[in-house]
Amino acid sequence: VTGGARRVALVAGEPGIGKTRLAAVVAREAERAGTTVLYGSCSEDLGAPYEPFLESLGHAVTHLPTEVLAAEAEVHGDVLTRLVPEVAGRVPLGAPRLTHDPETERYLLFRAVASLLTTLASAQPVVLILDDLHWADKSTLLLLRFLLSVEPAPSLLIVGTYRHSDLSRHHPLTDVLAALRRDPAVERLALGGLV
Repeated sequence: VTGGARRVALVAGEPGIGKTRLAAVVAREAERAGTTVLYGSCSEDLGAPYEPFLESLGHAVTHLPTEVLAAEAEVHGDVLTRLVPEVAGRVPLGAPRLTHDPETERYLLFRAVASLLTTLASAQPVVLILDDLHWADKSTLLLLRFLLSVEPAPSLLIVGTYRHSDLSRHHPLTDVLAALRRDPAVERLALGGLV
């Protein structure tokens, strides 16, 4: 990632095995190395669309230099504000894009998130922790998949944690895991107990 590549590490295991702890250690080490670290988690009860992105990008937006955020808002501000309301409080927004097509709206939102992460990663590599993906909704997982298709690839490491015991054949994460199986940028780690 520090060389300009995009990578994904998906960490699976039973509840309490240490997935979140491992992600926290990665985050601390990355931060010490001068990397931007963003964290977001999915919650069992809330289950809001894009929940880990709301949390992680909200933090990023409050700490971005004003001129960088203003440039993003010029292009994607109206769409980005729907996901991260803090944008509107910091900079003026570009002209609103009015569309009534949900697929187009989703695409514009995905492009805005990808653009923001690419901008962040152009200054220094980014580590994005997405915790508890077994509670993620389909929209969140579609955004994750989209981020893996953005070209050129930003200097981005996505670390996703999930409980494999909570997945069924029909869980939306199961489809994403199957789709990512052959992607060389994706590494899967299954944590087991100490023997």
